[in-house]
Amino acid sequence: MIDETHLQTSFTGTINVSVPTAVNGRYERLERGGYRRYAHEITRHLAAPVHRPPEWLCRGARGRLWEQSALLRATRNEILLSPANSGPLGHPRQVLVLHDLFALQQPEWYAPGAARLQRMTLPRLAGQAAAVIAPSTRVADDICTELGIRARNVHVVHPAVGMPFGPAPSPTVSGIHALTLRRRLRLDEDRRLVFGLVSGVVRKNSAHLLDVLADLAERRPDITVAVAGVHEPARVVLGDVRPGRTTVMDLGELTDADLADVYRMADAFV
Repeated sequence: MIDETHLQTSFTGTINVSVPTAVNGRYERLERGGYRRYAHEITRHLAAPVHRPPEWLCRGARGRLWEQSALLRATRNEILLSPANSGPLGHPRQVLVLHDLFALQQPEWYAPGAARLQRMTLPRLAGQAAAVIAPSTRVADDICTELGIRARNVHVVHPAVGMPFGPAPSPTVSGIHALTLRRRLRLDEDRRLVFGLVSGVVRKNSAHLLDVLADLAERRPDITVAVAGVHEPARVVLGDVRPGRTTVMDLGELTDADLADVYRMADAFV
């Protein structure tokens, strides 16, 4: 994880590191997913104030308006970390995290208005940022080639594994958790488990995954085939309530702790 010292010293010479650090907290109003999880994990390790929009100003165009007005005014004299693909245009000391450029590369995956807005703002946002963080070399290359950002301004910082998804505390504790969870979720203790995550988001291809898992369940009745996932419909990306199959066991929405234990107990994970 990045701590505040690393965040500031990594960009010495690019931004004035003597000023306080603030965080763009609009991510807390996003639907559950990778952006929000990443931002939450990073932010909880920073001793920095998180600026959050009010509930009625958090989503869509209104959320962007809040970023361009209230957030910009409140953080103009600070280093602003924007950890979720958006932020205020014209901020003089912004560190922007760009997880991907899918809205530009695959606009058919997104609501038309959201894709248009990203096409209009993302190049300017990245170009004005004091520094851009990418989660992988592939994304960093895309940022440089497709947005025209200088390579020296793009920093690859690979995401870490947050709790509780790290190593199990001990084999004994892990075994107890697994046994308890199997009983609670009604998973047969003597059957192998094949597990997958599914989503209503079109680009996740969950319908095809469920077809494959349903075929496996039919071919191998001695194996438990199960899925889990959030039922919340997406707002920006195209999709609906996540699909299901009658022959594939649906564990519903699991807590992070339960999900980590299911990962550990699964014999295969798709």
